[in-house]
Amino acid sequence: MAVKHSMQGILATVTFSNTSAAAAALYKWNACFDNYIHNDVFEIELDGVRISYFGILAKRGEPMADDFVMVAPGKKVSCTVDLAAAYKFLAGKHRCKIRYSALNPYLGRTGFDSLTSNGVVFEYSL
Repeated sequence: MAVKHSMQGILATVTFSNTSAAAAALYKWNACFDNYIHNDVFEIELDGVRISYFGILAKRGEPMADDFVMVAPGKKVSCTVDLAAAYKFLAGKHRCKIRYSALNPYLGRTGFDSLTSNGVVFEYSL
């Protein structure tokens, strides 16, 4: 994961890599596949205090095949989202720690994998 503060907001780019020998099903809603945050999938701390998510929380039914994007073996997919569109960043200068963390349900069976990114630390001023 990489994060940068720009005129467009606080932009996080998350890259999902399939290192297995088989295609992997990535759940679009938690992967921010359309470059929009649909769930509370980022752990964000400002000066050591977790900030609130104010984005949408949608209850969805059992995942269907079209809720997933298939990632071929050895391939990557990325999404870029504006964290400030769904999380309460405070004005002023702050030290920020961010990590992506979400559940990825299995396609066609029960259960899930936990997807977690590296942590990113940076300072920003709003």
